[in-house]
Amino acid sequence: MRSLTFSLHVTRRNRHPPKFSSDHYKFYAPVSLRPGLEVGRVVVTDNDPIIYNSQLQLTVIPMDSDPSLANYWALHKNGSLNVRKSMKSGLKLYKNYELKLVAFDYGSPQLFSVAKLTVIPVSVSAPRNVRVNIANRIYQIFEWDAPEFGVPQSIRIEIHRGNDVMHTFEVDGEENVALSRANFQVGPEYRVIVAAVDSNGHTPAEPYKFNLLEDDLLCRGRCADGGRPMCYYGREHKIVQFTDINGPHCLCYDGFSGHQCDVVEKCTAERSIETFGSVDWPSTAVNQSAAILCPYNADGTQLERKCTWDNTLARWENVSYNEVCKKQSSILVHLGVLANYVQRPDQTSAGFNAVQRFLDSILRFPAFQKNVTSSHFDEKIAEHTIQVLDSMLSKNLGDLPGNVTQSRIRLQTFLTNFGRRLPTPYSLESPQNGLQMRSQHWIAGAETFPTKMGDKCYIHLPRAVRSATTLFVCMKNNTIYSIPEATTTAQIPALVIESGDANDPLISGSDKTLIALRPMAPNYFQPSFNYTCAFFDQKFGGWSIDGVTVLSRNFEDGMVLCETTHFGVFTLLPEHLFNSKSDVINDVMNILPIVTSFVAVIVTMFLLLISICQKASDPALCVFLFMVLVVHSAHLFVLVAPNFFNIRHLDQPIYFALQFAMLSVGALIALINSSVYAKIVELESEFQEGAHTCVRIVLISLFAISKCIFWVEILEKI
Repeated sequence: MRSLTFSLHVTRRNRHPPKFSSDHYKFYAPVSLRPGLEVGRVVVTDNDPIIYNSQLQLTVIPMDSDPSLANYWALHKNGSLNVRKSMKSGLKLYKNYELKLVAFDYGSPQLFSVAKLTVIPVSVSAPRNVRVNIANRIYQIFEWDAPEFGVPQSIRIEIHRGNDVMHTFEVDGEENVALSRANFQVGPEYRVIVAAVDSNGHTPAEPYKFNLLEDDLLCRGRCADGGRPMCYYGREHKIVQFTDINGPHCLCYDGFSGHQCDVVEKCTAERSIETFGSVDWPSTAVNQSAAILCPYNADGTQLERKCTWDNTLARWENVSYNEVCKKQSSILVHLGVLANYVQRPDQTSAGFNAVQRFLDSILRFPAFQKNVTSSHFDEKIAEHTIQVLDSMLSKNLGDLPGNVTQSRIRLQTFLTNFGRRLPTPYSLESPQNGLQMRSQHWIAGAETFPTKMGDKCYIHLPRAVRSATTLFVCMKNNTIYSIPEATTTAQIPALVIESGDANDPLISGSDKTLIALRPMAPNYFQPSFNYTCAFFDQKFGGWSIDGVTVLSRNFEDGMVLCETTHFGVFTLLPEHLFNSKSDVINDVMNILPIVTSFVAVIVTMFLLLISICQKASDPALCVFLFMVLVVHSAHLFVLVAPNFFNIRHLDQPIYFALQFAMLSVGALIALINSSVYAKIVELESEFQEGAHTCVRIVLISLFAISKCIFWVEILEKI
């Protein structure tokens, strides 16, 4: 018989595995932690009543991707995760390192559980002891203790509700209190996350749950008249006014802002386009009203608009439906009726005056006054107005019954005043093309270019001495100025040129303005008349040609081109209206260049024929006479041709022909000198031959006469 010694351990069956308090643990580990210090703590429980079954063992298992990670941390039985190896080398900052936590017991059967572990090496630890001082629907104050490791550059505060981020802001890293002035609804389920931020990343603390209350605290403090103190729990839990680096804070009443509530909020300046026009509203304080002139009211009616407070900002009230101001549509309808009324065949001067009264009221509209900055120029009303003006100008005022003198004066005044109200630059034209207006800049010293207004007017300004604005008005029908010897003023063009300051000379005395008008001769004067540009002299109340010179009567296919030394009102009139019996000398002087050129051409042709027909002709003399003939023929062509057709497009060919002829004449003079000398010697040797000598004397005399005429013409051109 043999005896054995053994022990028998009787226990209950192991029914419950160890259980982690969370399936996933996430720890921010400062890299400055020395080995042995705690990174974080996990909680594991076992519900088996038998002690042996509930004894636990914890361990860290690395992921398959990097088995060496388990060497950096150790997990103890009490759930403490400590540093095993320095994290400064081998680990990257703010990178997630994934591991597994395994907890198993010693029961039978042996049970275990697994949890996920994420360790993030950081350069600064999270703020500690996060708390809420006060939180209501108007403002919230949060507090915390500084991070234990590292120095943050800033502290980021995030307010969450459910899955939504309600508000985010940052404060300086040295602060341990922060104020949020966000407006939230009263209720629970709010969380605040305070994170330390540096150049490498951010480390958040655990979310802190809080509720928003309805009421705020009351205390004494320093505030302007626009608010009351913002209170919180200070030291020793006393209610005091909140103060930070910006000074004491206050709760502002509607329409006030700033830390001390000393800033009055304003509605920003605004441009609005309403049914009564486009207007600019000035910046206005809350609970105050701004007043502007109605754009289309001639009586100075004002429209007021109040600046109100809308919870968090200042807003303008809506004035779209205000009936104080006249609407643009009503003005346009009225102008359309007037345009049809003016075109009635049985029109009278009284009807014209009624239309003129409404047009005069347009000039009193703030929309057409440059000194009123709250309203803007209205293009549609301007287009309808010029249509009415064109209809009035198409009428012959002289045929209207009644006194039309006052109507003429009022139309003249309105036409220029309306043109001065146009923006710069701006162009306006009537639908029937009977009236065009143009306002443009005239820059000092800048090159100018021609301006054509329809097919009736042409303007080319010289260089200006000083900058100004100019106004051009081209009228197809000059009905507002009386025309002498004309039965009707229909189809008589007129041109108005004005500058910003008529009394200030804008051009030098030697510079002149080029203007051109297209005559409609068959309508009011005989076609055989020569026309000249004339300007209306305000001093004498009539037309004058002083300072006006006609350059061409066939410019741009039939326009009369003139140059003038002044601005004003211009039209086309027959020349005989300005000629008198004492102008005979002027007529002779005007025709003398044509006569002398014609005589020079005839004499040169005669001398050329004689020289060619001689038995012993001199080639140099023949060429010389031919070139002289070319010069005089070109001169005669330039003087006579403009009376029949436009030669402006031939300017360059004529110029080059004259230049070539003059150079050729100069080159031939040297050859002629030797030829003349030889002729004189021959004449002396043959002086005995009477008849032959007389012929030579006649030839030389005629040659001398032609030379004198030639040089007179040259001097005349110069």
